[in-house]
Amino acid sequence: MSGRGARGGPGRAGAASPSVLAPALACAALALAAAPARAASPQLDRVLPRGGQRGTEVRVTLAGARLADAVAVLFDAPGVTARDLRAKDARAVEATFVIAPDCPPGEVGLRVRCRSGLSELRTFWVGALPRVTEREPNDDPARAQRLALGVTVEGALRAEDADWFVFTGRAGQRVAAEVEAMRLGGPVTDPVLSLWGPAGAGGDPRGPRLAHGDDAPLLGQDALVAAVLPADGEYRVLVREASFRGGDQARYRLHLGDFPRPLAAWPPGGPPATLEAAALLGDPGADAPGAPRRARALGPVDADGFAPLFVHAPRLGPALDPVLGPWLARALGPAPTAPTPLRVRPDPPGLGHATEQEPNDDRRAATEVTVPGALHGRLDRAGDADWFRFAAKKGARLRVQAFARALGAPLDLVLDLFAAGGRRLAGGDDAQGRPDPDFTFVVPEDGRYELRVRDFFDRGDPASVYRVEVAPPAPTLALELASYRRNGQDRQALAVPRGNRMAVLARVVREGAAGPVTVTLDGLPGGTAHVDSAACAGDVAVVPVVVEAAADAPLEGGWCDLTVALARDPSVAGGLRQRVALTTGAPNDAVYWTRTATRLAVAVVEPAPFRVRLAPPPGPLVRGGALDLEVEVERDPGFAAPVVVTLLADPAGVASRKDLPVPAPRAGAAPVTSAALGLTANDRAALGRHPLVAVARASTPGGDVWASSAVVWLDVEAPFLRLEAPRAALAQGAAGELAATVTVDRAWAGAATVRVVGLPPRCAASPVTLGAGEALLRVPLTVGADARVGRHRNVFFEVLVPLPPGAGPGAGAPHHVVHRLGATELRIDPPAAAGAG
Repeated sequence: MSGRGARGGPGRAGAASPSVLAPALACAALALAAAPARAASPQLDRVLPRGGQRGTEVRVTLAGARLADAVAVLFDAPGVTARDLRAKDARAVEATFVIAPDCPPGEVGLRVRCRSGLSELRTFWVGALPRVTEREPNDDPARAQRLALGVTVEGALRAEDADWFVFTGRAGQRVAAEVEAMRLGGPVTDPVLSLWGPAGAGGDPRGPRLAHGDDAPLLGQDALVAAVLPADGEYRVLVREASFRGGDQARYRLHLGDFPRPLAAWPPGGPPATLEAAALLGDPGADAPGAPRRARALGPVDADGFAPLFVHAPRLGPALDPVLGPWLARALGPAPTAPTPLRVRPDPPGLGHATEQEPNDDRRAATEVTVPGALHGRLDRAGDADWFRFAAKKGARLRVQAFARALGAPLDLVLDLFAAGGRRLAGGDDAQGRPDPDFTFVVPEDGRYELRVRDFFDRGDPASVYRVEVAPPAPTLALELASYRRNGQDRQALAVPRGNRMAVLARVVREGAAGPVTVTLDGLPGGTAHVDSAACAGDVAVVPVVVEAAADAPLEGGWCDLTVALARDPSVAGGLRQRVALTTGAPNDAVYWTRTATRLAVAVVEPAPFRVRLAPPPGPLVRGGALDLEVEVERDPGFAAPVVVTLLADPAGVASRKDLPVPAPRAGAAPVTSAALGLTANDRAALGRHPLVAVARASTPGGDVWASSAVVWLDVEAPFLRLEAPRAALAQGAAGELAATVTVDRAWAGAATVRVVGLPPRCAASPVTLGAGEALLRVPLTVGADARVGRHRNVFFEVLVPLPPGAGPGAGAPHHVVHRLGATELRIDPPAAAGAG
């Protein structure tokens, strides 16, 4: 699924343990001889041409960097395959895209799979019309490129370019044009369309301008025009960039024909059977005498609850259109134009549908409705507002969710909820990154309530449809992948080196779905995948997903299903919902078009030249404490490039060292080197067991190479003791002590060691011991004669509480649990003058 934000422009980390958190997911498979290539990072920037007609084959160039070992193209939707793939060099790959005759039209996501890795997600567009190429020069009306109606033109807008096209039309003919440009991904290309003609007098070939289109909400800021031609003659279509910017990559696909081009459907939602018979709005001339009946076909419902409505003009005649029109619409397949989105979803029990009854412009004339229910309306003129009234019981929790921009309507919808005849109680405009309102409220008392629907700018027209669902909120779950760069795709696919591991970090998105969840990954390459899906604690937001490949795993890849479900109620489940930014630009790197990835791309790739191991923690980490984790890197012979290690995610309230360098071994030394990765916990760190995964990166001539450790488990606990230390003051050259009162919350065996940390230079405090029964801590302190005078605030006690052998997760030798407590201040004064006092 794609969308602009959501159909709008920029808007107002040893082996895994089966415990209570993330899954470790393993992949092992059959043998295939290894090649000398290394796992790396192929880059895909451009796909040319940008689309093709279904039922045809198109030779496509995939351009970028580090593509010389490309072996396949992975498409995220059915209907398109690739054959005869050939790498021209490291920067370009050619392949023949085979588009099935029944391939659904629209956007298809793809990644190039190389022996060394997976590329970014890019797109290819499937259309219903024959494709022609724009030919220059066509930058003025007199040199317009001649076209037949019923084609898709693939072109580019260079700087200050204007592309003209000419066709022959007849009086009364309905003609439509629409363009894909902003939706193609890449640089911002904001197209403008206009229709001119017939040719005017005085040698002006343009004639009058019949229609003009700029941003069309239905097309995500691309443009469309439609008109009924007034006379026989020559007509021209102009395509240009709104600000006359452009370049070789400012690509567009212009669809031109006599096909229907509705802007909306009525009603805008409901059961599929109802929607296939929906009235179509905004199509010029569709209701004129003799106009062909428009046949409709509803596509499959997507994960967001929308279905595309495709429209045809079969031209069977008045007698046959009503009978054969719907059948022919299905037989013909989808129409040449972008579909109209309709809201179709499994409604909760008892959810009805109600339509506004005009006049209902003020609260006194509000349309009476019943909730739970779906409310349909139109703001059909400027300044229009629609009121609805319903009864609700005290304590009922209702979600009010609107759909207007999501339906392609040119509205910035605002909802306001009032007590009947009284004050405003709730409401909203854009919500949670969506372009339409969405809010939840609890009914304060039995009574009647009023809902006002309006446009923020008081706009309206007959195609400005909306749907508002008022119902108890249903629990939902979904997963998103972590983002490491604004609008970037870094580490949002899994390229797993042979004999190694790699990981992604998934975030659990909950709406009313509290409690432990399970996360699974199905369809891993290699055929013998093992999935260990453990329950995740109810308050945990992120889940590491680790995939392991055997040393002889075949170099395969594909799309896998990453899903999440409530442990107590598996019917509450969801999948991956990853918004991938495809078109971004000014201002502030705003996102203009996205594609929502619903499956995770996973591939087994050539071996990495190193492996990383995260040693199990030697003991717990306590709030206010610290702990060092041992990280080991084993390198292949001769590989000495820097390897940096970072935890995939820090548990809540825990901070870790980022980009920890693990040095290469000295010449003649063992190939395994290690480093200490430090963790600290604040006083609100989340208690319990947490999964840790280390990801390691090395830069090579082939790009960045990544690998991960297996999952290890960290216990975060409450501290054994608390310290309260008053401020201390000593003079230069004096001796004294730092004192603190001790509160023991958990007893320990043996003596703890106490050190003072943060003392200024020329000051010294020897370590002391502390037993679990002692209530007062005294640490001797000396201040040098040349210690700096003043207040020193960053002084605290480091208390090393012993654990007996076998007490921690890393069972073995005794371990100390490090506490950092009793922050205090030391004031150093000048020495008292001789004889003073």
